[in-house]
Amino acid sequence: MKRALVLSGGGGRGAYQIGVWKALRELNIDFDIVAGTSVGSLNGALIVQDSYKLAESLWQNIDYDFVFNDKFFTNKKLTNKKVKLVRKYLRVTIFEKGLEVKALENNIRKYLDVDKIFNSKIDYGIVVYDLSSKKPLMITKSQMNKENIKDYIVASATVYPVFKKKKIIDKYYIDGGFYDNFPINLAIDMGATEIIAVYTGLFGILQKVKRNDIPITHIIPKSKLGSPLIFNNLKSKRGLQLGYNDAMKAFNQLDGNIYTFKKGNINKLYGECKEKIDNLSKNIFGLKENINILFTIDFLGKLLDIDEANIYDIDRFNKIILDKIKTLNNSCIIDKGKLYIFKHREYALIKIYNIIVSKSLKLNKITAKILSKLFPDVISAVIYLLGIN
Repeated sequence: MKRALVLSGGGGRGAYQIGVWKALRELNIDFDIVAGTSVGSLNGALIVQDSYKLAESLWQNIDYDFVFNDKFFTNKKLTNKKVKLVRKYLRVTIFEKGLEVKALENNIRKYLDVDKIFNSKIDYGIVVYDLSSKKPLMITKSQMNKENIKDYIVASATVYPVFKKKKIIDKYYIDGGFYDNFPINLAIDMGATEIIAVYTGLFGILQKVKRNDIPITHIIPKSKLGSPLIFNNLKSKRGLQLGYNDAMKAFNQLDGNIYTFKKGNINKLYGECKEKIDNLSKNIFGLKENINILFTIDFLGKLLDIDEANIYDIDRFNKIILDKIKTLNNSCIIDKGKLYIFKHREYALIKIYNIIVSKSLKLNKITAKILSKLFPDVISAVIYLLGIN
């Protein structure tokens, strides 16, 4: 059996992959093969050389100057709010044949240890695109050497035409994402019989998986990771935690969907509240199906702006929800009109919740049916609040 780790491209979202690796290390899940494209090729090399602390430190402290030479990007005041400005600048730069890749290249040479990579028992493969022949190149460790491996990794991460194309000997190469941004097929070609595939959600060309008889565990972000053009330590620290959380959930070591809970918390919630919640669904709103509790938790969390990166105890999470509802209730005393309730879900939640509580959990069947049709997600949230209160 050969287990492979596949890492997609993703630019500034790459911290997510290292968070996944942290979880896999804790679970003692090892690999025989690592295959990556773009930032996945860089992270993959760090994994092959077994430099977790180095990789974690890289992403915890990353900034624009890790990738870009240009002073426009090394301005420390550049924030997520200026993504549009970044994009505009890149469009102008593209017409000038792309940004210099020297900063990225120098850092790749600084962080990668070719001796460790070639001495590792883990096979390693990356995807680049050969502009000279207009063909993809899937290249593995055995086809590279200590002199050119860093060049190929730079080429795989060279997002053309944002960056200048990378010349190796007499050929020009660009980002492997132009052929396959998620190289599962490369891992299969390298002999994988089991795959853990980590996708950052970045756009790009994805090749159809050539075989369906190989088990694949997909780890995909449940939360937004931010723009791939943004490189800063706050965003990356959040990405590290989200990657860890999603990997632990994928292997049933933590509970939840978007929000993350300690193992066993959701079963505990079901045991304590599910019967009450199911009865409320049927008796007050006449729902034919019980509400999806995990979906409702996610809806409430996002509506009330609860941080998705934390690992919660369900009792603490519910207390945060109820405290936020109390605060929101105080700010919604003034009637803001019928149209406002349709535009602002949090206002609808408070209004409907208060109506039901004021009527001692009794609601006209016609009214209940109308509310369920107009605000299905809000009604599920109201039922959940009544169930845990």
